[in-house]
Amino acid sequence: MLLLLGIPLAFGLWDDDRLHMTDDYAAITAGVSVTVLLICVVELHLAAGRAKGSVEANSSMPLDYDLARPEDQMVRNFSHTIWWLAACVFLCVSLLLTALWAAIEDHGPARWVAWTTLLSTAFGLLTVLSMYMSRAANELVSAYRALPDDDVTTINEGSPAPEG
Repeated sequence: MLLLLGIPLAFGLWDDDRLHMTDDYAAITAGVSVTVLLICVVELHLAAGRAKGSVEANSSMPLDYDLARPEDQMVRNFSHTIWWLAACVFLCVSLLLTALWAAIEDHGPARWVAWTTLLSTAFGLLTVLSMYMSRAANELVSAYRALPDDDVTTINEGSPAPEG
């Protein structure tokens, strides 16, 4: 993920032309931002519902922050909600700045607007990727825990013994 963010940063910092707004760049980043924003808004709504459900289901249980246990998904649901909310805010600010830039007659290069759109779009894309990867990892752990003890023993016996 650092590579996804590092390449544009390196290009912008060490390229002679430097990053600047153009009509084509504004159109491309606005289209990508709207698409990612739509995904983020839907996921924010779903994450907020999961967080509310976790609070209602576990309102009498103390928090001890062990994210591997199912009853402690409340903390994970709240953190996911915060990440989705941050991505939505950054993408909305980026879209507003791009629209403002496009509305100005004889608009200039506006490098700071170009950087803002680049970083907010990258943040939104990384949020989508990381949250989906987190969800996939949680489903794998849940599936592994749902296996009967005999199946888990068979799986562990079939794996190679650690060297050492």
